Amino acid sequence: MIGALLIIVFYFLPFMVALSRNTINKGAVFIINLFFGWTVIFWIVALIMAYWKTIKEQKLQEQFYQNNIKK
Repeated sequence: MIGALLIIVFYFLPFMVALSRNTINKGAVFIINLFFGWTVIFWIVALIMAYWKTIKEQKLQEQFYQNNIKK
């Protein structure tokens, strides 16, 4: 029982990382992880996507560009 739970937690690790980091593409990470995560390649892709920009980083970048365009 504990082994099965650990496997599920490890399987959804990319999605949990995306949730904890509050990344922009949480939904995409979940879909890729759910349907294609059983392949090692797509599990790694989902994990990489989970470390992409957070919503906070995206807002800071947008503010930076808006402030520099106005000048």
